[in-house]
Amino acid sequence: MDTACFTVIIPAHDEAAVIARCLAFLYKDAPVDADFEVIVVANGCSDQTAQIAREFAPQAKVMEIAEASKTAAMNAGREAASYYPQVFLDADVMCSFGTLRSLTDALENSEVLAAVPKARFDTSKSSSPVRAYYKVWQQQRFASSALGGAGCFAISEQGLGRIGPFPTIIADDLWALSRFAGHERVLVMQDSAGEPVYCTITPPQTAIKQVRVEARRRIGSEQVHRHFPSPHLPAMGKGAIFKSAFAEGTPPLAAMTFAGMKFASKLLAEWRKLRGKQAIWVRDHSSRKL
Repeated sequence: MDTACFTVIIPAHDEAAVIARCLAFLYKDAPVDADFEVIVVANGCSDQTAQIAREFAPQAKVMEIAEASKTAAMNAGREAASYYPQVFLDADVMCSFGTLRSLTDALENSEVLAAVPKARFDTSKSSSPVRAYYKVWQQQRFASSALGGAGCFAISEQGLGRIGPFPTIIADDLWALSRFAGHERVLVMQDSAGEPVYCTITPPQTAIKQVRVEARRRIGSEQVHRHFPSPHLPAMGKGAIFKSAFAEGTPPLAAMTFAGMKFASKLLAEWRKLRGKQAIWVRDHSSRKL
């Protein structure tokens, strides 16, 4: 199959507020003759996500499924896809065609099965604690491990054949990318011309909302560790967060903010598990206000 082709799969559950923005960034720098396809999978939507996607990007394939499940939507998109590699993109993430092209270019190396772009965070509407949190986050080892966190990742045909369908989990990116060894996945930071490669994420506006999102991430990570173990998963040892937060060169106040919010999210995750609500998907609506 022509390696110039690829498929972008966008699972979207009630993303009417951001789906047009996502598609606008994707198509903005795409050549007219670019041979790729975009599949938007509206899953369990109660809003106008599918309608907006069809109106804004008539060249895209828009599917609707009844089940409100991100991983079910990703699997449905995979079944409908015409091309490999396949790129999985969150609807609230801004990612250009150039970035997507760079990810799929990286997969032309037969030893590389998965590629992730560098994440940039638009914290212009976030509070100072949230800005401090992401300043420290970007300095952590896991931020450069190509194990997710960017809301976008690409997998080759060979890689998809290895992992099979996405299971019903929260941390879909961590599950998928941890199926590959370190040398089989790559963090893409530049294109062939040396230009920066990244996707843009809009974090929550307040510390409380960030803690809620981080608690969901923690539960998702624990779920993968417990039910889908892999030698390529990062350790979740006690004290690791605090050691990494207070790394050399990190401003003390920012480090304390990061560690404090991580600790708060751990407590909230434990509370949710005690109440039997660990499987609930927590969404931050403040980051979806345009």
